[in-house]
Parts: sequence; structure tokens; C-alpha cells
Amino acid sequence: MDYKTYAEISTQFTALQKTVKHILNQQEELRSFLQNSGARKLLVLGCGSSFSVGKSIEGCAEMVLGLESVCIPAGDFMLNASEYRKIAQDSLILALSRSGETHEVINAIQESKHYFNSKVLSVVCAEKTTLGKISDYTIELPWAFDEGVCQTRSVTNLFAACRY
Repeated sequence: MDYKTYAEISTQFTALQKTVKHILNQQEELRSFLQNSGARKLLVLGCGSSFSVGKSIEGCAEMVLGLESVCIPAGDFMLNASEYRKIAQDSLILALSRSGETHEVINAIQESKHYFNSKVLSVVCAEKTTLGKISDYTIELPWAFDEGVCQTRSVTNLFAACRY
């Protein structure tokens, strides 16, 4: 029996509570960052399960924030950044990553900063990551990092962090 996976699944509710509390504690600072970003749109980037979370966030952002939103696979954006010019301009980029070290996400963010001077908000399930270092604002959720099976705590906590 894989006890690590069992522990991650059985502590998911506790991790979610911690995530919500963490976001609520940063709410004013986060709100200020969002307002000062000057963004009129939201561009969500992720790979794998983080991309799937991004697709859900895309709809929530339109409902909750009233922002035009689109979620694009980070690898496609990384390879074709210039083709996404109309979407990326005037957008806040939300980068999602469990590890904060996914090369496609990191390279996509570097492309967006270089070509579009975009502000980047990242949400990662780890601390002191490469993605966090290149982002303008980072939310770190190390208690949500999955070691046993990816997609137990990380997916629900990434979504919860962005929903609040």
C-alpha cells in the first residue's frame, strides 16, 4: 500500500482549508496587485493538470471578475507567442504549476514578458521556484504539493486558490 498517496488524499480537506485561509490573508495585497496590473483580460497558462484547472478558471474569471479570459497550453504559447499577440496584449497572465519548474510554463512567461511586457501572477504548489522568481506576484501552496500521485491535492488547491 502506498501510504504517501493515502496521506495526501486523506489530508486534502485540511490542505484546502489552509489554502483558503492563505488566500484570504493575502486578499488586500492581491486585490491591489490585480487592480494595478492594468489588465483588461486574463490569460491563463498551464500544462497537463494545471492546464485543466486553467480551463475551469477561465470560466470563473469571466463570471467573478468580469474579465475576458482565455486558457492556452503553455507549450503552444511558448512556441507561438507572436500568434497570440491580440490575446496577450493588455492581459494579466495567470501561470499555474504544481512544481513551479515546468519548462513550458517558464519559457512561456519569459516570452510574454519579453514581447508583451505582461504582468504575471503565478500559483504554485512549492516554495522558491523558478516560476515564482520570474513572476510579479506569486502564491505558494507547498502543503498542496503531491509526491505520491499528482492531481490529488494540487489540482483542488490550485483551483481553490484561484477561485477565492
